[in-house]
Amino acid sequence: MKSYEKVVGIDVSKETLSISLYDGKSHTGYETRNTVKSFFNDFVKKEKGIDFSKVLFMLENTGVYHLRLATHLSKECGYIVSVANPLVIKRYSQMNLKRAKTDKADARLIAEYGYINGDDWLFSPRDIDYYKIDMKLKAVEDFHKQINMLSNQIEAIEYLPFKDNSTLNAYKKLIENFKKEIKKIEKELDILLREKYVEEYKLLSSIPGVGLKLTGVILGKLNGFANFDRGKDVTSFVGICPSIYQSGTSVNGRGKT
Repeated sequence: MKSYEKVVGIDVSKETLSISLYDGKSHTGYETRNTVKSFFNDFVKKEKGIDFSKVLFMLENTGVYHLRLATHLSKECGYIVSVANPLVIKRYSQMNLKRAKTDKADARLIAEYGYINGDDWLFSPRDIDYYKIDMKLKAVEDFHKQINMLSNQIEAIEYLPFKDNSTLNAYKKLIENFKKEIKKIEKELDILLREKYVEEYKLLSSIPGVGLKLTGVILGKLNGFANFDRGKDVTSFVGICPSIYQSGTSVNGRGKT
């Protein structure tokens, strides 16, 4: 486990970044907006004597708010970046009897955790196709939810003593529009998967019961077959085989589609 000479702890919110530069003894704090430009103008450029290629940038996983900065630092700048589960840092805080009540204190805590455990959470940026696939899958899921909600509204209207056909038609028109968009997005997703994962797509298409959504999850969100050692592992994941056995020991339980 590597101990870095300096760690930049970054507490990320939707609008702001709280930054703490830590050398194992003392902290230097900064506050700025949550943009790449602001981060470099208000922090990096002010610390002129530091070789940031030898510094660890430590962040918490905020869901989405940390991604743009973490990806830029890692992919565009080539810096060392780690993104930890916030529950782990919270546990670290409790074990060390430290209470972070402000963003500034949170940044210090993140930096101190990264100084000791940063290598456990090294960040590898996803490529652009990962985000395209993820957004398309999410859009299809959201649109199906909207269709279900609108269909329930139509069903409720049917039980009223009076039906306004104009309103009903408006609901139905929205449903049709969502269905058209779903078809359009699914077509785009199918083309993207076919072109990026040629052989993997063919293999998954040959497995009965594996549709476009599951194919997108495996190929796009799980990085193709990179996380599977054998073909049997893939079929087990999608639920075709009851379990995976290796050297007489169950490695994984039944997969679910």
